[in-house]
Order: sequence, then structure tokens, then C-alpha cells
Amino acid sequence: MVKQLIKDMLVEGLAPDAVTYSMLINMYAKLGDLEEAERVLKQMTASGFVPDVAVFDSLIKGYSAEGQINKVLKLIHEMRAKNVALDPKIISTIIRLPEQTPLLWSATTASVPHSHGPSILQSAPPSLTPVHHYHVALTSRAL
Repeated sequence: MVKQLIKDMLVEGLAPDAVTYSMLINMYAKLGDLEEAERVLKQMTASGFVPDVAVFDSLIKGYSAEGQINKVLKLIHEMRAKNVALDPKIISTIIRLPEQTPLLWSATTASVPHSHGPSILQSAPPSLTPVHHYHVALTSRAL
């Protein structure tokens, strides 16, 4: 489907840009089609675009909803490697993971080297203080 959409765009003289790819990734992640979202991500990077925080946010939310904690952790570390800072939405998603899938979270974090857990929130920008982290978590739970 994505290939056809992009092919149609090219026929019409329109080249997909970072926003187009980001919107497609978000759409597929919300639909739960994470394989297709990953395909679009690969095509995005192959086209020379660098995924931004919105792309990672979409994928992290999608994998969180599916309980795929290892994928969430992988994406967070990929963000760090690409110098993409965590934003309040992603931090909120991470904070809610243990309550969404407590047994899976315990098993996953027990099998992951100890340095991963604390390092996740260390990726947050300096402007986000611990108080801000808690505010984000509480606000997101109230919505």
C-alpha cells in the first residue's frame, strides 16, 4: 500500500518528504500495523530523511500498546544513538509501561543489562526536571 501511494505521488510529480513519511508511520502505528510502520521507516531513511521525535513517539506508542517492551527499549536506545531527545509524550509512555504490562515489564527489565533502566530517563532533555516527569505522568493518566 505504501509503495503504491509513494509511486502515485511520484507519477504526479510529488516527492514524499519527512512529513509524509512521519504521517504514514503514525497512521500504521495507530492501526497496529507495526511491520508496515517499520517498512515506511526504512524507506524514509533510505530516502535520506532522519526520523524525528514524532516518528519515534508513534512507534514507541504502537509497540507499547502491543506490549513489545524490547522494541520500545530498542527504539529508545536508537533515539539516544541518533541524538534525538525524549519528549514528555515518550516519557509518559515509558512511565506507564510497568502498569500496562507488569509481568512482562519485570521479565524484560530483569533480562536487560542493569544500565538500561536508569539510562532511559537520562535521555530526557535537561529542561525536563523530575517534577516535570511526574507532572507528565499524572496529566497523561488524567486524560
